[in-house]
Formats: sequence, C-alpha cells, structure tokens
Amino acid sequence: MKEDGYKQYDNKFARLYMDSQEKFHAKTSDVTGEALYSQIDFPLKGKRLLDAGCGYGRYLKHFQKAGAIVYGIDASRAMVELALEHNPNLKTLSVQRMEKTSFKSNFFDVIVSRFAIQHAKNLTPVFEELHRILKPGGYLIFIGNHPMFLFEAKKDKRYDKQEIVELRGFGAVIIREPTHTFSEHISEFVLRNFELISFQEKAAWSKEASNTNIDGARKGIPEFIVVKLRKKKV
Repeated sequence: MKEDGYKQYDNKFARLYMDSQEKFHAKTSDVTGEALYSQIDFPLKGKRLLDAGCGYGRYLKHFQKAGAIVYGIDASRAMVELALEHNPNLKTLSVQRMEKTSFKSNFFDVIVSRFAIQHAKNLTPVFEELHRILKPGGYLIFIGNHPMFLFEAKKDKRYDKQEIVELRGFGAVIIREPTHTFSEHISEFVLRNFELISFQEKAAWSKEASNTNIDGARKGIPEFIVVKLRKKKV
C-alpha cells in the first residue's frame, strides 16, 4: 500500500471486513454510527445525500428511511458490489475515489463519511473535491480515527511524519492506513471554505468491548473524532 489505504478493501477482504463488523455490532452498540446520526439535526427528506466511502452500505438504508435521495461511492469495487447486494433498489452507487468524482459542482445537500477520508494519503484533494460537489450551505459530516490514537500505533514517534500503521478492526481484521495530524483534518483550506459547526473527540468502545491492539485505548486517549462542517455561502 504505497499510495493510500483504499486498495486493501478489494477482493476477499471486503467480505471479511463486512462479516467482522456485523458480528461485532451484533454484540455491542454501533457507537460511531450513532455519533454520525446525532450530527444530522435537520430534515433529510428530499435532500441529496452522499455517503463518501460507503463501504458495504451499512448506513445507506438509514438515510433512505429518513427521506434522503441517497448516493454512495467507494474506491473499492468489491465494497460497492456488497453495498448493491444489501441495497438492490439503490441505483446510485458507484466506484469512485473521493479525490475526483464525476458529480456536478454544488450537487449535494449533505455529505457524510465514516472512517473513509482518513485512508487518503493527502487529505487536501479530498476536502477540495467534497467542497466542490457540496451546495453552499450544505453539510459535510465525517468521522475518523483520532490523530493521537494513531500516534500511539506509530513506530516513529514523530507526530508530523506520516506512517502507515496497522489497527485491529472488530477483533478479526487488520486495517492499514496512513496517519494524519489535526491540522490536516482542520486545515487552512477547510477553515477558509467551511464553517466549523462541531468538533468532538470520543471513545469508540467500552473496555469490555474493546477490539483494538493500540496502547492509546488503555491510556484513555479518544479513539475517533466527529467533525461537522457547513460550506460557506460566499
């Protein structure tokens, strides 16, 4: 994985990841999903919503039930195929990278992303593209691994040096991804083009349900961040 963390989700790993996540959440609540839903404190009926990095489509039905016109993209063809299996009536799923999509400018009212943006080696092109396809006044809500949580997984303990780290996901799969700093998530571009509505640091699992191999969990470091942005109308 020289460029990013996307390619690992192709082929058999996609179904292994899906099965592991579903089995895990059958035993414990989906804390990160609930954190995502809690940020949508506005009506979705009739709104165009993009799940950027939709994976196998776990959250698409929730947004459909809320009345949104749902789209989903993922860089992994295998993941999109699984999402179509679970959402056969949804014809708006496609294989696309977030850095460059085929959507028109100012197309979506809402963009959500859960543990997907972070897989890009460079976050700036991702934020630039999501800003382009989001309507003025539209919301971008994303969840990602906490930078300090990933710092604990690094071999080279230099905060600003990017490194590919390995995380144990849902007790059964090893996920590889590049580390990022806070300033990469809340960059000059982001602050210039979006309003920061909310920023939260949260722990993902209880100690009993912890599925991580990272020392940060035992040190009480938050495992993920929840960021809610609104595209400026100017």
